[in-house]
Amino acid sequence: MNKHWYLVGQSAGARIFEQCGIKPELQLIRRFDNPQGMLKTSELVSDQQGRSDSSAMHGGHNALGTDNNQKRHVLEKFAAELGDFLESEAERNSYNSLVLVAEPHFLSALRKAIKKGTSHLLLESVNKDLVHTSDHEMAAQLSENLCIRESI
Repeated sequence: MNKHWYLVGQSAGARIFEQCGIKPELQLIRRFDNPQGMLKTSELVSDQQGRSDSSAMHGGHNALGTDNNQKRHVLEKFAAELGDFLESEAERNSYNSLVLVAEPHFLSALRKAIKKGTSHLLLESVNKDLVHTSDHEMAAQLSENLCIRESI
């Protein structure tokens, strides 16, 4: 029986649901939390880095761009962690296909984090923010992407 995985995520966390065969039911099999993804940009960098030095107008250093870089780093680090997990589970034949569901920035980071051993299992990437959808409502939200086209 084929096992289809759906990774639903954002920078603050992700859930992996499994669908077995043609059954439309999804079962939560793994939850990942990334507390740093919930932090505001100002909490990720020290106060010194976020300030604009008045000497910047005179050729001094300005660190305002560091805020976005730090937020992006947190997002990419979490996406890489998920990519590593998906790769190790693909090597163990834990699933036969994969659908990624996330908002645009995180979806982009996830696609980049998918390794060669996992990329051939990726069926679709869905640009949709379903993070706040309950586990129970997830099947209804993903119904158009469920892999139920498989024969028994």
